[in-house]
Amino acid sequence: MIKKFSTAAAVTLLTATALSGCGSGKLSAEDTCALIISRFGEIQLNQRIENSSPTPLDEDLTEDISIMSDRALVLSEAAEKTKDEDLKQALIAVGGNDSKTAQLLANKDLSAEEKSEHLMELQTPRLLEAQETYGTICHL
Repeated sequence: MIKKFSTAAAVTLLTATALSGCGSGKLSAEDTCALIISRFGEIQLNQRIENSSPTPLDEDLTEDISIMSDRALVLSEAAEKTKDEDLKQALIAVGGNDSKTAQLLANKDLSAEEKSEHLMELQTPRLLEAQETYGTICHL
């Protein structure tokens, strides 16, 4: 019984170490993408996105802000843990954009039109390239 417990505990510890990026170093691109998918599942991000409907910029954007903030946090965490430099830079750019988007949506001093203008300004060629890199590496 103790041997079974010790084996199970060791496997759990190794898995936790690998997912946290500690111990053996940084994560491969494949493991980083798996971490992202796992974290998205934990916070039910894909389900929350599917359940949300387009919200006019002059209405309550609380759920949109929450989704963007949560996604930004996951991508930032993954960027810190990956050893793939291209993926890291893509995650930093996409996560940073999500964070800026959440801040814009939360800004009550801006009108819907101003928010829309600022959101369009965020859609730079660099961001589009980063989104493509992230999507290609993680097969999204």
